[in-house]
Amino acid sequence: MDTRLPVHHISKQMSLKCFEQIKRFLHVSSPATTIKNYFDKLEPLLSHIRNVSKHFYMPNSNVSVDEIIIRFSGRSIHTVRMKNKPNPEGFKILSLCDVGYTYTFLPTSRISPNDVKKINSLNQTGCLILHLQIGIGACGTVRKNASGFPKELKVDKSIKLDWDIRSGIIINEVLAVFWQDNGSVTMLSMIYDLVGEEWE
Repeated sequence: MDTRLPVHHISKQMSLKCFEQIKRFLHVSSPATTIKNYFDKLEPLLSHIRNVSKHFYMPNSNVSVDEIIIRFSGRSIHTVRMKNKPNPEGFKILSLCDVGYTYTFLPTSRISPNDVKKINSLNQTGCLILHLQIGIGACGTVRKNASGFPKELKVDKSIKLDWDIRSGIIINEVLAVFWQDNGSVTMLSMIYDLVGEEWE
């Protein structure tokens, strides 16, 4: 017997397959500790990746917050399904990005609370106005049936429009936009310039 190799006494009592099955299906955790956030299980790796990403890059003042879906087709109550995305099913992560670089990110879950603050009394237009008052510019897509979105920009799907048709209305300093891409796109923006009656 080679003394340089490890000795696994358990192998005399249990097969490798049996051990792997127990390890796979049996989870031991202290009943005294409760996990508030499911993704705390990934610490300290998650924080390390975030800190390294921040260390190597200084973002511009114009950044974007976007959602990333990490493909996962297994069983988990933390996954989301978004059928129109390139990865329709998986874990949803909110990311702060600049020119293709992910500066930092926040995993989200359908059931675990996260640190994203939500103002339930405000619709999306109200949230943009609040950001405008504190000096933060924001823009993003919005559902056409969202509360406060102007009726004039709601176009029925059955109506065929040419590509790149645009229309917009300013409501409370927020620009509501309809744009015809491959499909209709509706959005709200506080980042715009008016040239006469035209917006850019």
